Amino acid sequence: MNPERPLAFVDLETTGLGPGRHRIAEVGVVTLDADGTVEHWESLVNPGRLPRGQRVLEGVADEAFAAAPRFAEIAADLRRRLEGRLLVAHNARFDYGFLKAEFTRAGIDFHVPALCTVMLSRKLYGPGAHNLDAIIVRHGLAAETRHRALPDARLLHGFWRVMRRDFPARRLWAAVDKLLAEPLLPPHLDLALVEALPEKPGVYVMRGARNEALRIARAANLRREATDYFRLDRISARAAQLSYMVRNIEWQASEGVLAARLLEIRLKEKQAARNAAATWAIRVDPAQTPLAAIVPADELVADGQVPFGLFASERKAANTLAHLARKHGLCHALLGLGRTPSGQCAGGDCARPQHLMSALTALATLRLQPWPYAGPVGVREGRTVHVFDQWQWLGSAKTAPEIAELAGLRARGFNASVFAVL
Repeated sequence: MNPERPLAFVDLETTGLGPGRHRIAEVGVVTLDADGTVEHWESLVNPGRLPRGQRVLEGVADEAFAAAPRFAEIAADLRRRLEGRLLVAHNARFDYGFLKAEFTRAGIDFHVPALCTVMLSRKLYGPGAHNLDAIIVRHGLAAETRHRALPDARLLHGFWRVMRRDFPARRLWAAVDKLLAEPLLPPHLDLALVEALPEKPGVYVMRGARNEALRIARAANLRREATDYFRLDRISARAAQLSYMVRNIEWQASEGVLAARLLEIRLKEKQAARNAAATWAIRVDPAQTPLAAIVPADELVADGQVPFGLFASERKAANTLAHLARKHGLCHALLGLGRTPSGQCAGGDCARPQHLMSALTALATLRLQPWPYAGPVGVREGRTVHVFDQWQWLGSAKTAPEIAELAGLRARGFNASVFAVL
């Protein structure tokens, strides 16, 4: 059986690294059929707004992009050239992410298998540099020019011919099939990092070149979640941009899915260098005028009061009160939104019983459930007990003395994320 398959060597030039914010500026494609037929195709693409003060392609004037077709205008032709072929690209995840984003904007479904020549070079030729410049030098390839779409796609075709010369077809295609069976990782990310993840619940952290946390996420199965994240059929603009930056994956297994969620909350808060004091709520007291006030949620919990709503900022809480006032014709002065009576209280008598009742009825839709226990409770997960009080996580322990010590702690602050979990 002939192992050869139709291929499409693809290179893109883009206005930046993120397919969510940036666009394709040039496409180059070299197609190779199983019978050896080769076709070359290229197109500049009008990306819309060009980066200010930055030349997108060396030697190409901005006017050329203005006259070029939009991606949607070439999308059908490009898909025809790629469909039924194995897409071959250097750092294929980057190119595939941009193509996926552009085809989605054009309203076209796009799914083709993709092969990364960085990974293939590494698998066949072993240690050493495998960027395109290194491959050019190592194999004596002729480069017309660099960082233009069609010339770089031709280099990939030339590299394929070198591999066909250096290795029997059976071995070459066996390496290709092995890579296609694996998640399409960024070329700078070692597959061993993903394979080392346990098939257990936990939290993983993707880190960049400066060890910064790019993504913190929980998983019911760490290895499956990380593998699925890099699958092409799940790729998103955010995932494509992040995968270009990720250099390492750290993980911590947990007793179960609840422990993983709690650990994720703690890591995200540490990363954001903030705590639950950033959460705001509405305090409602019918004995006061105005009867509503926006305060930090942890103050209410510390005073044993029930919060009405949880908000990331005072502004969002005020917007919610204003929305209720408009919807139910409530007095702004009564809700603490201003000194001038309005709505039902236009006459200035904000304290009339029917006005108070209307306001309390509307605010009742925001009232959160009070803590339903007299004190702290424990939630058992495997051998671990998670201790909570007043919608807050006091900690987790395995032994009776440790659990008792946690139960004796006073709940501090207010954590909206833990509240949402519980």
